[in-house]
Amino acid sequence: MKSILTIVLSMICLFIYGQVDYDTYFATAGNNKEEFKIQITEKKGVVDEVYIYSKSVDNTYDKCVLVVKAKKLGTFVDYLKYVNTKFKEWSETAIKNKVDDFSKDIDADLRDYYSVGFAYDDWYMDSRVKLKSMFAVNEGDPIIYIYTGTIYSNSNSYIQSKGLFMPFATPEDLQELIDKLDVSMMQRSLSKNSDTENLFN
Repeated sequence: MKSILTIVLSMICLFIYGQVDYDTYFATAGNNKEEFKIQITEKKGVVDEVYIYSKSVDNTYDKCVLVVKAKKLGTFVDYLKYVNTKFKEWSETAIKNKVDDFSKDIDADLRDYYSVGFAYDDWYMDSRVKLKSMFAVNEGDPIIYIYTGTIYSNSNSYIQSKGLFMPFATPEDLQELIDKLDVSMMQRSLSKNSDTENLFN
């Protein structure tokens, strides 16, 4: 059985060497629109994990990354689609009724646990994280947050972060992320990358 140290070291190595740049998406908070990477890893030539980088809730850690196993990607995408449907519906309701300030969690039954990494100088991982989502209206502007609660390092529970969050100012921005989380598109990207590497053997 692998020791915890071996598992942690393998995770660190994966962060350093394993990911291939795949695409980017935009998250928006207020007037600040930021571009974040999406990376993928492969196992025996097949997409294995998807790394979706995002913002950190607190200032201690400058970035976070959500790790989604390929086998969980369909469930995750369905969850995002449901959230986006609520985003559209509730935005229309808020605008129609001139709601200025409001917030409510979106009740979606997402049973899967996910891994979330948080980094300042080093990367730390929490491998049992539940995702949540919230609809909010700030000064009349609707927004969606995909977020976590407090997350803890697998290797040291004293090392923690207030969590990950992905803010989307429009349903179109969230839809753009959804569209990019297509396994067949990722597989083509991996194949193209492999073909390019083979040119330089």
